Amino acid sequence: MQEVSVTPDGKIREATLSDIDWLSKNLSKTETRNLEDSYGKSPREALEHGFKNSQCSGCLVYRGEPITMFGSIKVSESAGIVWSLSSSKPEDTPIFFVKATKVSLSIMGKNHKLLFNFVDASNSRRIAFLEAVGFEIIFLHPYFGMAKVPYYEFIRVSSSAW
Repeated sequence: MQEVSVTPDGKIREATLSDIDWLSKNLSKTETRNLEDSYGKSPREALEHGFKNSQCSGCLVYRGEPITMFGSIKVSESAGIVWSLSSSKPEDTPIFFVKATKVSLSIMGKNHKLLFNFVDASNSRRIAFLEAVGFEIIFLHPYFGMAKVPYYEFIRVSSSAW
């Protein structure tokens, strides 16, 4: 992945093992709870899994600090599971975070016609964000994951993959 400058203070670059170390210790409380509820994984386990299994994994860096790791894991010739895990910093940098996410999605969209994953149905802020960057909520799974709590399935079809 080529480094991309998104704003004067923020960029996207390829993720590194040191990003896993830093973010696993600084993941937001919401992200940590969602990982435990849905997959039963610790932040480190989830970040390592995403890093190792993604066709490309990237990092959003704001003022020199990694704030989000992301990637997409191939599940078929045309579909991938999109993932991202963040510190609490994206809430403080909404303009950068939205712009960087849109650029990241266009990068991942080159590999996958369809990106999908699941989001905690009670996280209205995350759902609004997903819709703002082009995802569509398609289905409620009432008993999802380890905690058997409601999660929405979301998808995004990439125009650049056709």
